[in-house]
Amino acid sequence: MVGALIMGIGAILPWARATGVDGQVNVFWDNNLLLVLAAIVTGALAKWLGAVSALPVAAVALVAIVLVMYELPGTLMERSGFWQAEMTWGAYIALLGAVVALGASLSDFSARLVAP
Repeated sequence: MVGALIMGIGAILPWARATGVDGQVNVFWDNNLLLVLAAIVTGALAKWLGAVSALPVAAVALVAIVLVMYELPGTLMERSGFWQAEMTWGAYIALLGAVVALGASLSDFSARLVAP
C-alpha cells in the first residue's frame, strides 16, 4: 500500500517540463494520470479482495511509467514544437512508487510460495 500511495502522489505532480523556442516554459501535469490511478485502484482491490498477488498490476504499472518517461520528452519535442523537454520529479516519484509496489508484491508472492 505504501507503493500505491507513493505512485498516487507522483501521479498528481508534474511529469514533464518543456521549453519553447520563445523561451516560455510549460509544465505538464496530467500525463497518464488515469493509467497510474487505475493501477493503484486495481492493486488495492486485488489486495482487499484477497487475490493471490498484486504482482501483475505492479509490473504493468512499472512498465507503463517507464514507457511514458521514455516517450514523453521526444513526443513533446516532435509534435508540440518544443526545443527542449525533460521529465520532472512527479514522474520519478511515480516510478519510485511502482518499484516499491513491485518489491512488496514480489516479497508477498515469494512468502506465499514458501508457506504452505
